[in-house]
Amino acid sequence: IIIPVILFFSTLGTLVNRNSKYWIVVLTLFGWACTISLENWFISLVNLLWLMSGLKILEADSKIDTRNSILVTLLGIGLASILINDLASSLVYIFVISLCLAALLSLELGPQTKINLVGFSFKLLIMLLPLILLFFLFFPRIPALWSFEKNKIGLVGLDSSSLRLGDFSSLVREPGIAARVFFTDEVPKPKDRYWRAIVHTVLEGDEWHRETDMPEMININNKQIITKSEKWLMEPTPIFYRLWSGNGIPLNNIIEITKNGTLLAGKSIQDREMYELYKASGIQQWNQVIPRETDVDYIEGSNPRLEALGQNWKNQYSDTIKIIEVAQEWFKSQSFIYTLSPGEIKGKSKLDTFLFDTQSGFCEHYAVSFSALMRAAGIPSRVVVGYQGGRLLQPFGLNKPYLLINNSDAHAWSEVWIPSIGWKRVDPTTWVAPGRINQPLFLILNDEDRNSLGFKTPDWLVSIADQWQGLDTRWQLSIMQFDESSQKKLLTPIIGDNYQLQTAIALILIGSSLTIIIYFYRIIELREGYKDKERIALDKCLSVLTTLELYPRKGETLKMFIKRASKQLPELKLNLYNILNKYNYYRFDHNSKNSKLLRKSLIKELNRNKKVFLEIVKKYRTNKRK
Repeated sequence: IIIPVILFFSTLGTLVNRNSKYWIVVLTLFGWACTISLENWFISLVNLLWLMSGLKILEADSKIDTRNSILVTLLGIGLASILINDLASSLVYIFVISLCLAALLSLELGPQTKINLVGFSFKLLIMLLPLILLFFLFFPRIPALWSFEKNKIGLVGLDSSSLRLGDFSSLVREPGIAARVFFTDEVPKPKDRYWRAIVHTVLEGDEWHRETDMPEMININNKQIITKSEKWLMEPTPIFYRLWSGNGIPLNNIIEITKNGTLLAGKSIQDREMYELYKASGIQQWNQVIPRETDVDYIEGSNPRLEALGQNWKNQYSDTIKIIEVAQEWFKSQSFIYTLSPGEIKGKSKLDTFLFDTQSGFCEHYAVSFSALMRAAGIPSRVVVGYQGGRLLQPFGLNKPYLLINNSDAHAWSEVWIPSIGWKRVDPTTWVAPGRINQPLFLILNDEDRNSLGFKTPDWLVSIADQWQGLDTRWQLSIMQFDESSQKKLLTPIIGDNYQLQTAIALILIGSSLTIIIYFYRIIELREGYKDKERIALDKCLSVLTTLELYPRKGETLKMFIKRASKQLPELKLNLYNILNKYNYYRFDHNSKNSKLLRKSLIKELNRNKKVFLEIVKKYRTNKRK
């Protein structure tokens, strides 16, 4: 924002001079130094453009240098829009592009008021909207020449290949949105809002790991699809998994359902990604996949007290459901505390220390320890990480409500195998903190944990933010997610699969629109000319000479007219050249800092010369009568 603003004022010859430009260079150099250590080469190159733009401002002593600096800035804005393209950023891009256009107009039109320049640049953008819309709808989408990772730094816990005690208490402190989910039917109740991401099936001591080998996929029969069920809009993430409720099937070619109940894609999410899930009948369900022998493996002796408790339940009860009920009663009978700050658990047997000594933990503490207890009792189990909950929003502009899932909704729970049912979700966190499922995390934490989360946003500000989120969601769904498949879906009923016809129609419409835009621009330009007080004063002054049969010829410049008039009226030569010099000085001296004073002086001089011309005309008329 700063560089385009300075560019705009520098073209007006105000605010920025050579001495005050040096801080711009210092600022850009500092910004560049802060980014060159990043692994992402594309971000570094984009920041290099901003650095070059700032340096160019310093040496911009001519019209060409200033124009080049503006063009480099426009290029930097375009590249920035690739990295961040939410609604707020897009509005900022429009604003700074308008400033750059205003700066270019200032170079071409000469001294103008700031309001006129900015207003004119916005008019240009508005006139170009139809052309932009036609490009957006009809121009064939060109595949990317290359791809790059925008988000190499993931969030601890969710994107990690392993799950350790304390990971999720760090994740929920991270601000930001994880995803938005829309439903065709009714929105699930709070107790059913579990969104799966990763399943950890390997237990090694105190840690759970996901499989290193490629998981097996479930065969899906697309002919049995009934209707849409969920539409997801996920934020960029380095993981290859997608969030879902565990119900439905994807039609995206790169997303498949694994046998452990995850949605696995062939790539991470670089931009916001939208995908849909469909209801289906008669397909093989992941929760009916028979467990393997490895689903009960654990390292014996790693947590002796936990193993003894699990073995005791196994010896007493043969029914899986009964063992789960006994475990539930045991957890409720203990003095467990649900907290974001359980402290570091030291020692070799960390699960033992948590279950029998500290008894303070977050969701992953209860999920990993309960699943380990089930394995010790001979019951196949695993840990699922993802999100639980989400705020229900129905902001202005959206027909149906949707769920906004934040990083603070990150959650971990367990799944156990019950022979008569299949894989069953068990969330031991609800035994310790029942309100976690039905209430926001902020409301069920103690004062210390709330303070660690930061300042609580006032309700009125949350309401405004929710409305803005709705507008941003509509922007993402309607504009940013309009990809090649969306374009094909829109145009196929009109032109079929004839892409050559699509290109021809696009070129015809774009060419026609450009012609119309130029035509209307010319009309506006003519109308703007009538609002030009300086030009009006000049025309009124010189129009007096028409009485003496001095008319401007077609294609004749002011200089040519003054030269011709001076030969015909030698006594007015000094006045005429005085008008020429002052008018050109005002119009084309781009470095002038006193444009208002010059404008007043020019109009005053034109009015004075008009009176002189009128006196001369009277004399000529009198002599002619005589």
